[in-house]
Amino acid sequence: GEGLAVGATGIGCLCGYGVSGSNSKTFTIKVGDIEAVQFELSTTKETKTVGDAFSFRTFTVTTDDLGGDSASNVTVTYRLVEPGNTEVSAVSGSAKLNKLDSTDAGVYTIKLDSEYKFQKSGDYTVEITLTDDAGNKSVQKYTISVSTTTSTTPASLTMLSTILIIVGILLIAGVIFYLIRFRKHTA
Repeated sequence: GEGLAVGATGIGCLCGYGVSGSNSKTFTIKVGDIEAVQFELSTTKETKTVGDAFSFRTFTVTTDDLGGDSASNVTVTYRLVEPGNTEVSAVSGSAKLNKLDSTDAGVYTIKLDSEYKFQKSGDYTVEITLTDDAGNKSVQKYTISVSTTTSTTPASLTMLSTILIIVGILLIAGVIFYLIRFRKHTA
């Protein structure tokens, strides 16, 4: 028989059963480049504070991970999604892989045209997708947890501990004062 052309090819299958029953189904077979470009993120979780500047983490794509694709044939799509599932369009976009800053070791950096600062607390999702010219996709995500305070101890707990320390010092001073006064009366 004949070979299949490179690209997506539809193949139909007609199956008959019984006296008059039949069923048909079409399958799509992808011929050619079927392997997505693989990459690794430098992190899977980050912690920030409201007002901190956002930047994409670096990611690594080695020559082996390109699977025969050229970096100029790979499109990088990047998104930042706020809590509540709203995309931050100011920092979302796409570029060809070979247009990103990179090192010889295949570490790539997405540079932003404008600065974005976190405006509300919650979990932000960062999604980076690499798509080659054949349409194969590889997606990686990571989370940035944004809080309103940099303190790891809640303010109410800090205030309570300060009050308890002051009360403790006053109690000790009171006991010492009582003992000193009590000794003077007995002497």
